[in-house]
Amino acid sequence: MKIFLSSLRSGKKSVFKTVFSLTIVFVCAVLFVSQCYLALVRRSVPASAPESMTGEFSVSLQTQSTLPKDSVWVCVNGEETALFVDGRVDVTLSRASVIEVMSNCDLPFDVKTTASESTHLIASSDTIRCTKGINYICRCYRLPY
Repeated sequence: MKIFLSSLRSGKKSVFKTVFSLTIVFVCAVLFVSQCYLALVRRSVPASAPESMTGEFSVSLQTQSTLPKDSVWVCVNGEETALFVDGRVDVTLSRASVIEVMSNCDLPFDVKTTASESTHLIASSDTIRCTKGINYICRCYRLPY
């Protein structure tokens, strides 16, 4: 009787090992194919994209409300770049960048973004509500030619 039980157990173990090995191979193949798809087909551009893929481009920020003088700055990649003048700022960029608005104003206001031709903006919407403090506006880069 022991002979039949031990062979039955070893048979189950070999079937389990085979199924487990095939599952691991299948998962690895699926991961490899999906990474190839993401790398070759979708062609995303990281924030640190090489300069050769980008050229100069501009992003305009506008607000309808009147802002107190010297109270709202536009920050590009964490550095203060320009002040809002008459509710408008044009920022010229040469590489992929993150744009933020730093406000010392207590009143909330809306900022609308528009980009130059061949520029891609990644933002939650075209109009962003800003409050006191640092407000993320968008990430932008120039599309490949």
